[in-house]
Amino acid sequence: MMVAVIEHIWNQKFLLDQVVNILNPSGRLIITTPSPFGNDVVHAIGANLGLFAKSAVADHIVIYNRRRFKNLEI
Repeated sequence: MMVAVIEHIWNQKFLLDQVVNILNPSGRLIITTPSPFGNDVVHAIGANLGLFAKSAVADHIVIYNRRRFKNLEI
């Protein structure tokens, strides 16, 4: 399970390839990441409530949408 991690990693394809290599054949990888909407609106609200670091948005390498995930071809 990767919770709000992948958007902070420079080489997401390499990371996912490594996870797939060690994942049990019947295992599942669960990933959460901000959406384009969530990155701006939801993250701003969460940061103001103290749920997220205000600087975390600046640390995002990429923000995924459905098409971007499909392009990873894992």
